Amino acid sequence: MPPNLPGEDDGAAITRDDSGPPVTPETFSRICRLARASLGVSRVVVEWPGLQQLLAHTPDQSWIHRSRSAELVDYPVLREEGMSVYDDLHEVDSAWASGVRALLGDVRFVAVAPFEGDTQAASGALIIADTAPRALGKEQRRVFADLATLLEPASSDPDGASHYEELLESLCNAFISVRSDRRVTYMNGRAEELLQRHRSEIIGRRLEDAFPWVVNHPTYPSYIGAIKEQRSLDLEPYFEGLKKYFRIHVRPVNGGVSIYFDDVTELRERERTLQRQRDLLDQAQRIAGAWEVDIRRENPAWTEKMFEIFGVDPVRGALHDEVFDLFVAPHRERIEQAFTRCFQEGEPYDLRLEIETPGGTRKWVRSVGAPVEFVENGNGSKEVVRIAGALQDITDLKNAEDQLKQRERDLREAHRIARIGSWYWDLQNDRTRWSTRKYEIFGVDPETEITYEKFLSYVHEGDRERVRVFEEGIRGTSAPDNGEISYRIIQPSGNERVVLERSELERDAAGDPLRVVGIVRDVTAETLRERELIRAREQAEEMHRLKSRFLANMSHEIRTPLTSIIGFAELATEMDLEAAACQCVDAIYNSSRRLFSTLTSVLDLSQLEAGTLRLHPEPVNVPEIIEDVLTGVREQARSKGVELRFRQPAAPIPAMLDRGAIQRVLANLIGNAVKFTDEGSVSVSFDRQEGDLRITVQDTGVGIDESFLPHLFDPFRQESDGDSRLYEGSGLGLAISKDLVELMDGTIEVTSRKGEGTRFKVCIPHRQPSS
Repeated sequence: MPPNLPGEDDGAAITRDDSGPPVTPETFSRICRLARASLGVSRVVVEWPGLQQLLAHTPDQSWIHRSRSAELVDYPVLREEGMSVYDDLHEVDSAWASGVRALLGDVRFVAVAPFEGDTQAASGALIIADTAPRALGKEQRRVFADLATLLEPASSDPDGASHYEELLESLCNAFISVRSDRRVTYMNGRAEELLQRHRSEIIGRRLEDAFPWVVNHPTYPSYIGAIKEQRSLDLEPYFEGLKKYFRIHVRPVNGGVSIYFDDVTELRERERTLQRQRDLLDQAQRIAGAWEVDIRRENPAWTEKMFEIFGVDPVRGALHDEVFDLFVAPHRERIEQAFTRCFQEGEPYDLRLEIETPGGTRKWVRSVGAPVEFVENGNGSKEVVRIAGALQDITDLKNAEDQLKQRERDLREAHRIARIGSWYWDLQNDRTRWSTRKYEIFGVDPETEITYEKFLSYVHEGDRERVRVFEEGIRGTSAPDNGEISYRIIQPSGNERVVLERSELERDAAGDPLRVVGIVRDVTAETLRERELIRAREQAEEMHRLKSRFLANMSHEIRTPLTSIIGFAELATEMDLEAAACQCVDAIYNSSRRLFSTLTSVLDLSQLEAGTLRLHPEPVNVPEIIEDVLTGVREQARSKGVELRFRQPAAPIPAMLDRGAIQRVLANLIGNAVKFTDEGSVSVSFDRQEGDLRITVQDTGVGIDESFLPHLFDPFRQESDGDSRLYEGSGLGLAISKDLVELMDGTIEVTSRKGEGTRFKVCIPHRQPSS
């Protein structure tokens, strides 16, 4: 096993002859370590003239002892700037190369710098080696030569220390020397530059005092460990205070350490930029394939995505001329012509084409190509020798575009059929765009340039301000984002039209108005029809008012003499008349009463329809009103054998109602129940449930056919009409009852089954009389 690094005692045992310079372990160690750190190599070997042993400084800080029988400098080499450099030792087939590999292991790079003399077989040399092939840069060659010349005078020349310091100052790397007690003993100019501190502030101070910001850095314990354990350390930390990355090499020297470092921030940034570019390239290649054709080479170059898009096995390799066969005619001719022009004339191309893969799959692709390399011809012109491009599968995009175009065609067709125009107003750029149909509606030439002010000039002068206010409202920050307005326009021909516009505002992410879109429709015909309908409705309402007034007048004119007839007929019934005369008087009396009831119903209905009937609520006793109505029909019920039933509430229920209205409703419902019941009973109930007054009238009479129920409350409608009807009546009682109940904010419902009877239920909001 090789011994450890020699100390002072080991160094004293090293022998030399009279021709060689003295050497100390300290000088040897410092030169070897400096060479490894500054040149970035893994092996350093020094050959001294007259030594009986060959010493090598290895990565594990050990010494290799070997016989002098095969000195490295004995091998004749080609000299280059005072040194010999072998980028790759594997290319050197000789016993000397084998000896180097036997000594230093499987090294590839070797460089030899002689101590003195101009011959190829120098008397001594500094040798550096590494396990990987490499090149030695110009600056590194200078440092290497300086290190070699430093070896001899470092121990014999009084100026050796000065020369050594000059060498340290000339290093590209920053350098700091630290003793075992962590005090800085040296700092070169490059270190001053990178750390932005003068050496006078640093040398003689402990690391933690000179650089307090390092103490809290995660790597600080590693430096302390390297000093204590005398081991090497390689780091690449980031220092927030300096905003820099440093590549640091710590090497143990005589109980302390030598620290070599350099600013690699720019390098790291370039690496990150390169990685981002690689990531972008990878991402781009996942989207599109890339290709290259060089007329100087036999085969083109394809990325994997190219094979995937074309459906070609990568094992087969990139296709050349046969790739054009995958394009569908007539696209094949277009790509061939574009490719030829690109080579012959340097004209780039960007085409959308359809291909068919060997598996029969049709795809749409975007093919892009451009010249990337030219060569000079003898006549002074340039010739394209290499073109490159990309291929992207746009099948999904093409399908989406086709679908969008189809939807646009469908929309235009729908607008044409519905006679709807559309428009768009870019608020940020104040640009307006109209559809063809809107130009037609406004009677304007489609070539006319439309601005907002131009649009307003077509709006009728009487509506212009209203339209302006509407549009400004749509654009307001607090207004709704959509609206509708109808206005008049004057076409250039002078025709007046009426249009209906619906618009909607679109906002950006910040909520600011972006654009207004809308539709417009010519509603001139609809407007005219609407006006005619309004006039017709007004006329009908006027006729209805006239009818109601006529009925009221006629009812009054007829009722006045009819009252006299009824009164005289009633007096005549009390006279002593013959039997025949009595029958005549009775007939006159009954007919007059019936006519009077009909006239009253017609008058009430006309008032209800005209809205002139007013209710006068007052405190009433509903059960008392029910008893009065039952008394009026009791003789009629008795004569038919119909039983009258009334279920009174358990406690009084005071209510505020119009006495005449509720009495009229009850009279109509109870009277109809007795009239249409030939046997059985008529039942009446009254109570209060859930805040409503509820009145129910139920009979066991003839019932109502289900088909007639929807028309039961229509005026003048009866289930049996004409001379064949079995029951007399005007058909107004239920219509009047329904209107009166609704006038009292109530509802009336009916259920019936033919031959089984009918039930009416009236619900009126309960309002208590004020005390």
